[in-house]
Amino acid sequence: MPSLVPGKANFSGMDHSKIILMGQDDATFLGYGWFGVERSPEDVLFRAAGKQAIFRLPLTADRVELAFLAAARPLHAGEPLQFGINRDGERLITWTLHTNGWTVRCGVIERYSGEDLMLEADNPWSPDKLYQNGDSRLLSVLVSSIRVSFV
Repeated sequence: MPSLVPGKANFSGMDHSKIILMGQDDATFLGYGWFGVERSPEDVLFRAAGKQAIFRLPLTADRVELAFLAAARPLHAGEPLQFGINRDGERLITWTLHTNGWTVRCGVIERYSGEDLMLEADNPWSPDKLYQNGDSRLLSVLVSSIRVSFV
């Protein structure tokens, strides 16, 4: 049976999930490595994650399902973006983005007890390198929301 991390989130008794919306209710979940809230050309609010970005989940559970609404610019970079979720240096989930569009990526974490998780890109990209726009940040993925469910 999952337990809530005090002061972090409220889960509905029916669906046992929480959606973390970037720029709206994300402050208590994000650690270092996240940039300010931005708006995409499609009018989607998001935060860009650096090559490494820390986040915490609002619960502890034997099994947690994550669903990220994410994007990157692999078509402009000329290669798919490889990224994943690490805990204590171990890769738990690996994802690939092949398109510039907003995409859902899902994965499961076993035995989550409130520790920090790291979102990390294997091949980060720089907006300035792609568009010569002066934005020299090294980015992994753009995240609009994270759905956290215990299963």
